[in-house]
Amino acid sequence: MKKGLFLCISVMVLATVPAAMADVMILPANQVLSGPPRWHNVENVYLDDALYAVDTCTSNRLDTFSVGLAEPSDTTGKMVTKVVIYAKARTHYPRAVMWLWPVFSGTSYRSGNLKIGTTETTFSFDITPQDSTLPDTTWNWEDIAGLGIRYQPRTTKVAYFVNHMFAAVTCVDTVNVQAFHSFAFDPIATPETVGVAFTAGIRVLDSLGAPMTGYSGTALISDLTGTVSPVLVTFAGGLASPVLTISDTLRNNFLVIDDGMANDTSNLFDVVNSGLHHFAVDSIGMQIKNIPFPISLSARDFFDDTVTAFTGKADLWDKTGTLTPDSTGAFTAGVWSGSVNVGAGISSDSIFISYYNGKLIAGVSNGFWVDDPLGISGDRPAPSLPGFCRMDVSPNPLYQRAEFSVYSPKAGQARIIIYNILGQTAARKELGAINSGTVRIHWDLGDVLPQGIYFAYLQIDGKNTAFRKLVILR
Repeated sequence: MKKGLFLCISVMVLATVPAAMADVMILPANQVLSGPPRWHNVENVYLDDALYAVDTCTSNRLDTFSVGLAEPSDTTGKMVTKVVIYAKARTHYPRAVMWLWPVFSGTSYRSGNLKIGTTETTFSFDITPQDSTLPDTTWNWEDIAGLGIRYQPRTTKVAYFVNHMFAAVTCVDTVNVQAFHSFAFDPIATPETVGVAFTAGIRVLDSLGAPMTGYSGTALISDLTGTVSPVLVTFAGGLASPVLTISDTLRNNFLVIDDGMANDTSNLFDVVNSGLHHFAVDSIGMQIKNIPFPISLSARDFFDDTVTAFTGKADLWDKTGTLTPDSTGAFTAGVWSGSVNVGAGISSDSIFISYYNGKLIAGVSNGFWVDDPLGISGDRPAPSLPGFCRMDVSPNPLYQRAEFSVYSPKAGQARIIIYNILGQTAARKELGAINSGTVRIHWDLGDVLPQGIYFAYLQIDGKNTAFRKLVILR
């Protein structure tokens, strides 16, 4: 694939023998190889930045797309030992299925069914065994340079969101003498809970089983579910204590740590769905200061199913600090509905929920506007105050093209970022360097965004300086 940005993390092993080096190379997606029209903004998978490639709800199981990866670099004298492909993704539906495929010159085969839901998860697929289909039956750097990844939804009528795709390649130095070492895990408790973080203690040992305190570097971690996150572990002084999350249930799971020169496993442990994982809030629309409005909360497990056994009470608060009441009543069959009030106007509020039962369980609503009829409303043009930025949008509501009138009292790098009512980035426009004064920009938002309510922020030199609510109609 064409050259692009990649991350090469070196692992130095210090011992009484000549130094040896192992690498874990992270090769991010950097080009689109193929994709049907129903996949939008596939380029968003290049970076882990909360911008998504999006498939529509009409997925027919054939809506695959493929991306190429950045080429490896500094490979002289190094031998490939392991190749894993990854996709960080979610759906709008709690129980869907996806596949990952490698794309290379040999005959590839897909992953098993990867269960995907509403929680963004990093899915992995170890393709090292597929070297048997290569012409020389082994992975070499020419094969890695031509490697790509294909993403395939398998559940119909589901919206798929893919944030980031990349490959990890471990390798060993074939020139320097390899210093022997091994990894040892501290015992992992069983069961662990799906979606709940836990700490894994890992030590590096020399050939005599003594601590190798000179080992400092990075290794790749995986498990049988293919959903452990993060995937890279950093060692210092021969020790690492990564905080890990596993996003699928499995009995007799185990962790694998691999730096290209050594790989070892943890003890067996179960990953179970033990119940309450988070709170969900029904969508909240625009509200008015000091006017009570209804909300509905539900207790959910990791797979976003309602935990009907939950009957506790949860704490409530918002960004303004004026939300009343500050707690819910008792949940009934996992659900609580009631009226709340926000005592201050704010352009983008959210309601936060928390419950503590030995661990913190939390949730947050979508962002919503709280209008102050006696204050400055985001629906009315803001006054031109000296030293303040301003952004107006016309027409609003809009059907297709909108004119953004941006005023800044100083020059700077500018961009407009648009969020949906869930607080997710929906679109962005880089304005580049602007001078002080007023700049007008035309943007065909109706072509890229569906009907709905959005919130536009003007950023100058990386700081939010002005805000507008947008309404797109069809």
